[in-house]
Amino acid sequence: MTSVCVAKIGDRLDDAKQTDFFKFFNLTEVESKKDEQKRTVTSFRPATGKFRELVRVDVTLNADNTILAMQVSLSRSFIDSKQNGIFARDFAKSMLRSSIPTEDAAEIKDLANEIEFPGEMEGYKIMRATPDPKLPGKPTDGYLTYQGKQKLYEASFTKSVLRIANSKEGDADVLLILVKAK
Repeated sequence: MTSVCVAKIGDRLDDAKQTDFFKFFNLTEVESKKDEQKRTVTSFRPATGKFRELVRVDVTLNADNTILAMQVSLSRSFIDSKQNGIFARDFAKSMLRSSIPTEDAAEIKDLANEIEFPGEMEGYKIMRATPDPKLPGKPTDGYLTYQGKQKLYEASFTKSVLRIANSKEGDADVLLILVKAK
């Protein structure tokens, strides 16, 4: 997915719903509730298809519907799937690139590239018109967490905070990617 129009922290939810991120993944609102601080948290899932139960996007809003945080929950079985893992990667890197404020975009470039351009994946031969970008010599801590090899990665940037965690939701193993405003 090539994002032209994104849903960044600080944007209004109505505007975010019109972005490539929400439209490409066909995200549909499934629930809205208040959190402990009485802020609205609106949850989205793909409208239909086999990924509907494997992906959830939670958007935390302030009183004027401005996005304070976006979190994606991806089932570990989705990420680790030899058949569908490539789609989980598309979702994860798109969420990162779409939600991170412009001022912090350079900070997540390597991580997003590691997720998007994994090199050789078993079962896939990816043909591209341009060469893959140069990846770090060793995997970043964020990517190790994405792969399930670390439990937690956190980073603080100029305008935002990124948290990637392997966790449980009920009985399911999930990866949570949270981008929130400072």
